[in-house]
Amino acid sequence: MSDPFGTTPTPDPNEPRPPAPPTGPPSAAAPPPYGQAAPPPYGPPAPPQYPQPGGFPTAPPATPYGEFAGPLLRVGDALRFAWAKFQQNALAWVLFMIITAIVTAVLNGPSVSASLRQVQSAFDGDVITGAGPGAGALLLQLVALIVGAAVQVFAMSTALREADGSRPRLGAFFSASRLGPAIVVAVLVSIAASIAGALILLVGGLVLYLFAAFAVPFVLDRGLPVFGAIGESFRVVGRNFGPMLLLLLALIGINILGAIPLGLGLLVTLPLSALALAYAFRRLTGGTIV
Repeated sequence: MSDPFGTTPTPDPNEPRPPAPPTGPPSAAAPPPYGQAAPPPYGPPAPPQYPQPGGFPTAPPATPYGEFAGPLLRVGDALRFAWAKFQQNALAWVLFMIITAIVTAVLNGPSVSASLRQVQSAFDGDVITGAGPGAGALLLQLVALIVGAAVQVFAMSTALREADGSRPRLGAFFSASRLGPAIVVAVLVSIAASIAGALILLVGGLVLYLFAAFAVPFVLDRGLPVFGAIGESFRVVGRNFGPMLLLLLALIGINILGAIPLGLGLLVTLPLSALALAYAFRRLTGGTIV
């Protein structure tokens, strides 16, 4: 007779039992219940997935050895740096410019006087005699060219030291490492620019000066040989032609303004030009700027 109250029968011990439900968290492979988001996986996060070829662009390649990946040159930053450094050492810069201007004027005086006499004779209708300047005048012009190149080297050497954070005294302005090779570079660039300017209506000279702007700094700061420094200057300026052209035009503009008040403004604008070029050189070659 069956139990009227429905008592649960005793299970057969030989009958297989269904598996018990899991008590721990669901495994990562188990699908979530319908309508619920899958729980985050346990353990460390998975590595990032990179796009396949043809997807998003990859990062730029590393800079090859010997290449400079400096940031873009800004003309305003170069001029602000130059003005700040000039203010910190203004007296020494002005005295340096006065001394070098006097020496240059003394050396160039005879050749300038001879040129003025020839111009005056041409206006007066006189016949200009003589085959040209004598040996003494040519020698004096060569000395003036070398002295002018030395002044350029001294100014750039001082500007590079100020970029390092130093504040040279007046006596230190007239010293430079690798002075001989640097003067040779400056003389070669000056002669080549004069020839190019005569052939292409001054534009050729300006272009050559632009591309050779870092030739002297490469000799002074990196110890490169003469022609190696010129070639490296062409390479760096060529890769940064736009910013360097803007800087050159800005420096030409401020020096024109400096020449208006009887040339007295050049006592300020020429040092500013050297300091701005030193900043541009260090900026584009990854050097020190303090």
